[in-house]
Amino acid sequence: MMKKILVLILCVLFLFGTYACSDPGKDSSGPANSAYTSADSTGSDTTVDKTGYNLSDYTEYVYSLGAITGITSNNYTDELGVGGTDLGFPVYDETRDRMYFCFGDTFTGYENNHFMSGQQRGSTIGYVDDWTNANFPDNIKFTSWLTDENGMACAVAGSHLRGSSARYECSKIPTGGICVNGTLYVFLMSVRSWSVGGVWDINFNGVVKSADGGKTWERVFDLTWVENDSGVYAETIKEIAEQNCDLTKSGVDLNLTERAAPNFLQITAADGKDGYIYIFGGGRGRTCGMEMARVQKENFEDFDSYEYFTGYDASQAPVWKKGTEGLAVVRNNELLNSNDNLLIKNRMGETTVFYNPYFDKWIMTDNIDNVIYMSMSKNIYGPYSTKKALLNTSYDHGRENAYYELYAGFSHEKLLADDGQTMYMVVSYMDKIYNSYLMEMRFW
Repeated sequence: MMKKILVLILCVLFLFGTYACSDPGKDSSGPANSAYTSADSTGSDTTVDKTGYNLSDYTEYVYSLGAITGITSNNYTDELGVGGTDLGFPVYDETRDRMYFCFGDTFTGYENNHFMSGQQRGSTIGYVDDWTNANFPDNIKFTSWLTDENGMACAVAGSHLRGSSARYECSKIPTGGICVNGTLYVFLMSVRSWSVGGVWDINFNGVVKSADGGKTWERVFDLTWVENDSGVYAETIKEIAEQNCDLTKSGVDLNLTERAAPNFLQITAADGKDGYIYIFGGGRGRTCGMEMARVQKENFEDFDSYEYFTGYDASQAPVWKKGTEGLAVVRNNELLNSNDNLLIKNRMGETTVFYNPYFDKWIMTDNIDNVIYMSMSKNIYGPYSTKKALLNTSYDHGRENAYYELYAGFSHEKLLADDGQTMYMVVSYMDKIYNSYLMEMRFW
């Protein structure tokens, strides 16, 4: 009982803080002043205030269960040095019954100061073992983190961290991941520079893997998609893309011309349960639509085995073109401003794709302009429905569309309850908070 009361108090305080920072003058597109009422173990009604969230027709309620990173979370210790971070892509390893949460830029932070301060690492991972029997999310507690010899949460791949003004590499940040036969693969984007309004430039997207549960990591060089093969940054892109996880030279010689893919710079992956792994790609920042490719699971590490989506035929079946020839078709369509190869034609943000049995549909989540969206399809390869807003906040520092508050929004079929009617989602907040939180939402 005491535990439930404490969780409830934290939820109310968190949501009150979100409301206090929001712009009360903005119109709501949903029942933003509604509340969810439930009964606790004594039979008494408890009310969770949802004020500050705009809900879609899909959702009965949405509320925060609290932080999963940072000094206010159950997963903080001084030794770990995770005072502030973002993202939190869930990746499940069925061979170990382990759920990984892959975070982006990670800072040590310190009390009474902005969480985006102190020592920085490009990507860290916390995990929950015995996931099937774990008390997560009732107790948002990780089993552990991937750590270095000093007990600090470590980056799975080194970053140069030279800052935006250097136009070299600011960070390497996870964009998605998947486990294949016990090997954990994480897609990382090499961020060249940060801009404003949710836009950033990317050198390439590459893959690192661990076959021992995250103890050791290596680059999968064949799985590399680059921004371009020419121009002022081509030499830099090639140099960084050919480095090992510890930033040493690998001796690998990548042909950038075959790998140029301006819209496969942010990649997330999903098991299609049909023998294929599907990857979903976006371009720089949150400025582009979404493309798609697939590969037979046993050929996951073979770049030439990937088949690229080039549109639908008259019966709405997807049309695929294999290998570098297929990627060239996609790239040429991009250069010609053709939308034929786009799975989603609207701007897309960070994405997860998973199956939800409640809808008997594949779910795609993403975010644009402080709003978390969801779309659905009977098939993993689409076509997907029009995006519907799940939740948003309007905190913008008094400026229109500053994009500083709510973003990301990741879920997974293992983060569903009640046969998918309840969904848990990791969301991120930027300024003032800069940490990842776990949301619970229930569909009508």
